[in-house]
Amino acid sequence: MANICYTQYRVEGPTEQIRKLAGKINEDNQRDFYEGSCRYMLYGHKLKEILPADIRPMNDGWSVLSFEAPSKWVPCWESWQHYARKTVPKAELYYYGEECGCGVFETNDVWHKYFWFDYVTVLRISESTRKDIIKEFAEGAEYREREDQYKEYYKYWDKRELRGALLTV
Repeated sequence: MANICYTQYRVEGPTEQIRKLAGKINEDNQRDFYEGSCRYMLYGHKLKEILPADIRPMNDGWSVLSFEAPSKWVPCWESWQHYARKTVPKAELYYYGEECGCGVFETNDVWHKYFWFDYVTVLRISESTRKDIIKEFAEGAEYREREDQYKEYYKYWDKRELRGALLTV
């Protein structure tokens, strides 16, 4: 089974334009696969429908749209940015992408505006996994049951937290 990578996106812009972009993404997501649509960038997959709760207000009439998209090997953020700027000319796009099978985790959010963590650990446990490792790296982690991600524990860390965990085990 192929591994699918997922990318989290945050698109900032004027609220009315962000709402139009969300509608455009939902509309394109229902259409057939054609170049220039969001479906073209999804490799045949569909996005989860963007809901009003996925748009959060910022200051001065701006909002941020949050969505997750499947991608392959690396985030296709430049394509999404080009797509978004057709509706939101001043769009600022932030992303965090993970391709677990290749060990690729990347972001352009270097100041941690939306993605606060510095590191990601992925742990698949077995009966032989030491209890202290499970305690540090599985407790409080996100347990993925996506069929393509092999039932692993994903934990997100800032530098200080990860250093503490590594010194503990």
